[in-house]
Amino acid sequence: MFGVPLLHRVGPNAGAVAFLFVSYPGIFVVCLLVGTDSGMQMEYLAFAAGAVLVLGVEPIAPPLIVGIFSLAFILALEIFAPHNSGLLSETEMLGVFIAVVTATTTIVFAVVFYAVREAARSEANRRV
Repeated sequence: MFGVPLLHRVGPNAGAVAFLFVSYPGIFVVCLLVGTDSGMQMEYLAFAAGAVLVLGVEPIAPPLIVGIFSLAFILALEIFAPHNSGLLSETEMLGVFIAVVTATTTIVFAVVFYAVREAARSEANRRV
Protein backbone atom coordinates (compact mmCIF):
# COMPACT_ATOMS: atom_id res chain seq x y z
CA MET A 1 0.00 0.00 0.00
CA PHE A 2 3.00 2.30 0.37
CA GLY A 3 3.38 2.36 -3.41
CA VAL A 4 -0.13 3.72 -4.04
CA PRO A 5 1.00 7.38 -4.26
CA LEU A 6 3.53 6.41 -6.93
CA LEU A 7 0.71 5.27 -9.20
CA HIS A 8 -0.07 8.88 -10.11
CA ARG A 9 2.40 8.35 -12.93
CA VAL A 10 -0.04 5.90 -14.51
CA GLY A 11 -3.02 8.23 -14.20
CA PRO A 12 -4.59 10.73 -11.82
CA ASN A 13 -6.98 8.17 -10.30
CA ALA A 14 -4.77 5.07 -10.54
CA GLY A 15 -3.79 5.16 -6.87
CA ALA A 16 -7.38 5.47 -5.70
CA VAL A 17 -8.51 2.63 -7.94
CA ALA A 18 -5.62 0.39 -6.83
CA PHE A 19 -6.41 1.14 -3.18
CA LEU A 20 -10.05 0.14 -3.74
CA PHE A 21 -9.11 -3.05 -5.60
CA VAL A 22 -6.99 -4.13 -2.62
CA SER A 23 -9.15 -2.78 0.23
CA TYR A 24 -12.60 -3.94 -0.86
CA PRO A 25 -11.77 -7.66 -1.04
CA GLY A 26 -9.53 -7.40 2.03
CA ILE A 27 -12.29 -6.02 4.22
CA PHE A 28 -14.73 -8.53 2.77
CA VAL A 29 -12.47 -11.47 3.70
CA VAL A 30 -11.81 -10.12 7.20
CA CYS A 31 -15.55 -9.67 7.77
CA LEU A 32 -16.18 -13.23 6.58
CA LEU A 33 -13.52 -14.53 8.99
CA VAL A 34 -14.41 -12.40 12.02
CA GLY A 35 -18.09 -11.60 11.52
CA THR A 36 -20.18 -8.52 10.91
CA ASP A 37 -20.45 -7.74 14.62
CA SER A 38 -16.95 -6.27 14.21
CA GLY A 39 -18.50 -3.39 12.25
CA MET A 40 -15.78 -3.55 9.60
CA GLN A 41 -18.37 -3.41 6.83
CA MET A 42 -18.96 0.22 7.85
CA GLU A 43 -15.60 1.09 6.31
CA TYR A 44 -17.26 0.78 2.92
CA LEU A 45 -19.28 3.89 3.82
CA ALA A 46 -16.07 5.83 4.40
CA PHE A 47 -14.75 4.61 1.04
CA ALA A 48 -17.90 5.82 -0.69
CA ALA A 49 -17.58 9.26 0.91
CA GLY A 50 -13.88 9.42 0.17
CA ALA A 51 -14.45 8.41 -3.44
CA VAL A 52 -16.52 11.53 -4.03
CA LEU A 53 -13.73 13.64 -2.53
CA VAL A 54 -10.84 11.94 -4.32
CA LEU A 55 -12.43 11.12 -7.68
CA GLY A 56 -14.55 14.26 -7.88
CA VAL A 57 -18.09 14.68 -9.15
CA GLU A 58 -17.28 15.24 -12.82
CA PRO A 59 -17.86 12.71 -14.28
CA ILE A 60 -20.32 11.23 -11.82
CA ALA A 61 -19.73 7.59 -12.86
CA PRO A 62 -16.53 6.76 -10.90
CA PRO A 63 -17.73 7.79 -7.42
CA LEU A 64 -21.19 6.39 -8.19
CA ILE A 65 -19.66 3.02 -9.08
CA VAL A 66 -17.68 3.05 -5.82
CA GLY A 67 -20.89 3.83 -3.91
CA ILE A 68 -22.76 1.01 -5.64
CA PHE A 69 -19.95 -1.44 -4.89
CA SER A 70 -19.97 -0.26 -1.26
CA LEU A 71 -23.67 -0.98 -1.03
CA ALA A 72 -23.26 -4.37 -2.71
CA PHE A 73 -20.44 -5.44 -0.40
CA ILE A 74 -22.31 -4.33 2.74
CA LEU A 75 -25.45 -6.20 1.69
CA ALA A 76 -23.48 -9.31 0.68
CA LEU A 77 -21.75 -9.36 4.04
CA GLU A 78 -25.03 -8.96 5.90
CA ILE A 79 -26.49 -11.88 3.95
CA PHE A 80 -23.52 -14.27 3.80
CA ALA A 81 -21.17 -13.47 6.70
CA PRO A 82 -21.80 -14.69 10.23
CA HIS A 83 -22.51 -12.10 12.90
CA ASN A 84 -19.75 -13.56 15.07
CA SER A 85 -17.57 -16.37 13.77
CA GLY A 86 -16.20 -17.14 17.23
CA LEU A 87 -12.67 -16.24 16.15
CA LEU A 88 -12.65 -13.38 18.68
CA SER A 89 -14.10 -13.28 22.16
CA GLU A 90 -17.06 -11.01 22.89
CA THR A 91 -14.74 -8.51 24.61
CA GLU A 92 -12.33 -8.47 21.66
CA MET A 93 -15.22 -8.13 19.22
CA LEU A 94 -16.53 -5.14 21.17
CA GLY A 95 -13.06 -3.56 21.14
CA VAL A 96 -12.78 -4.04 17.37
CA PHE A 97 -16.28 -2.62 16.90
CA ILE A 98 -15.47 0.49 18.96
CA ALA A 99 -12.21 1.05 17.07
CA VAL A 100 -13.77 0.55 13.64
CA VAL A 101 -16.80 2.73 14.31
CA THR A 102 -14.62 5.47 15.79
CA ALA A 103 -12.25 5.44 12.82
CA THR A 104 -15.03 5.28 10.22
CA THR A 105 -17.00 8.08 11.86
CA THR A 106 -13.87 10.22 12.00
CA ILE A 107 -13.14 9.63 8.30
CA VAL A 108 -16.71 10.38 7.19
CA PHE A 109 -16.80 13.50 9.37
CA ALA A 110 -13.48 14.69 7.94
CA VAL A 111 -14.63 14.15 4.34
CA VAL A 112 -17.91 16.00 4.86
CA PHE A 113 -16.22 18.77 6.86
CA TYR A 114 -13.62 19.29 4.15
CA ALA A 115 -16.22 19.36 1.37
CA VAL A 116 -18.49 21.81 3.17
CA ARG A 117 -15.54 24.01 4.16
CA GLU A 118 -14.32 24.13 0.56
CA ALA A 119 -17.81 24.97 -0.67
CA ALA A 120 -18.05 27.79 1.86
CA ARG A 121 -14.62 29.11 0.86
CA SER A 122 -15.60 29.03 -2.78
CA GLU A 123 -18.81 30.89 -2.03
CA ALA A 124 -16.94 33.50 0.00
CA ASN A 125 -14.39 34.01 -2.79
CA ARG A 126 -17.17 34.35 -5.34
CA ARG A 127 -18.78 37.16 -3.35
CA VAL A 128 -15.56 39.17 -3.18
